[in-house]
Amino acid sequence: MLIGTREGLVCLALMVAWLVVPLIRDPRDAQDAIPLVVAGELVVSRPEAVYVPVSGGLFDLHPDFRERSCEIMADQLDCEEFAVAFVSPPPALPIVRILSLVGPWAGALLTRMTAALAMTLGMVLLWARLAPTDPRAPAVLSLAAAAVTPHTLIVTGLGQTSAFMFAAAAMIPCLWDRPGIRRFLFVAVMVLVAVFKATPVVVLLVPLLSRRWRLLVYCASAVLCLGVLAVVLAGGTEIMEGYRDASEAISRQASVNPYNGSADAFAFRLLGSEEASEALRVGTLVRFAVVAVLVLSLARMRQESSRWALFWSAVPLLAPLAWWHYTVASAAAMGVALGDGRSGRKLWAWPATLSAGIPLGIANNRGYSYPEAQFLWAAAAFAVTLWLGLSAQRPRTHGGASGESREKSTEG
Repeated sequence: MLIGTREGLVCLALMVAWLVVPLIRDPRDAQDAIPLVVAGELVVSRPEAVYVPVSGGLFDLHPDFRERSCEIMADQLDCEEFAVAFVSPPPALPIVRILSLVGPWAGALLTRMTAALAMTLGMVLLWARLAPTDPRAPAVLSLAAAAVTPHTLIVTGLGQTSAFMFAAAAMIPCLWDRPGIRRFLFVAVMVLVAVFKATPVVVLLVPLLSRRWRLLVYCASAVLCLGVLAVVLAGGTEIMEGYRDASEAISRQASVNPYNGSADAFAFRLLGSEEASEALRVGTLVRFAVVAVLVLSLARMRQESSRWALFWSAVPLLAPLAWWHYTVASAAAMGVALGDGRSGRKLWAWPATLSAGIPLGIANNRGYSYPEAQFLWAAAAFAVTLWLGLSAQRPRTHGGASGESREKSTEG
């Protein structure tokens, strides 16, 4: 599928690089993977230390959590600056417990490799969806893969679970209609997104509207089972209360976080440091506006995949804590939206929008953050995805198949 064209070979070479880079980087530098390993270690021995105290924040860790994080981190890193909290819901704890059993460095490396595999899986699915539909699609896909590489290096470098968002956004719901490994992959990736990220669960409204009851039951059952296991591991339901308190504490500081690119954090910076409550109201209004767009667009978009893409592109705008690497969901969503109806020159909107975010990705990879620009880029990606979805109302001239029929014939 990829080796038949020069563009495919370029895309394949980039994906190989995505898989190799985590192997040659020091696993102790994986800032976001280390909290997963530490939480997996402490959930049994010191469950009260897993989440930040009720008066804490993203960097205000329990002393035991901080001490163990500093033991694992590379010597050259400043632990006070780089050690971060474990913020995933309790159902993620059984998974991170397994990570901790293989050892801290191996667990961090495994997290990085899983992230790289998830990004690669998403790109392969996007290639399978788009490449057969238009003679220009392979060139567009290779450019998109190059433009998303800075995103990928951030995700794999940090050991970030947002890679599951990229894979999930690319795995449109029609994969559920294919039995075997594709159905299992769809459920597995969605469950991983739900237990590690929580906010993207909103996209399950799309299969809900399509009455995919068994899919929803499978996902909900898996999350419920993981939640029960978490309570068993922690020795009681106090772990749930710890997560609730920690979430409230971190949310109170979300607006002032210098790396947060959410709607209310964006409004906070525009209004000034003394207008936090007003910024929260503005951010809430922005979210209501995004939800209104989603609701109004549902009636116009016939294809389930277009709806899926639009919901995924809305995630960085709806999340109260939105880091730059969350925008991988928007990157995949634009590619999915191109697969419905007519595209033509619209194909180039995808790599063009991704290219606009390259400077932000490079800066973020070097430790700099421009959250205002991140919010504006996420809003632009949402607008592009909406435009692509709404314009795909007629059958595609290339390939002779409608969006919905091609979903069933080219996916996987």
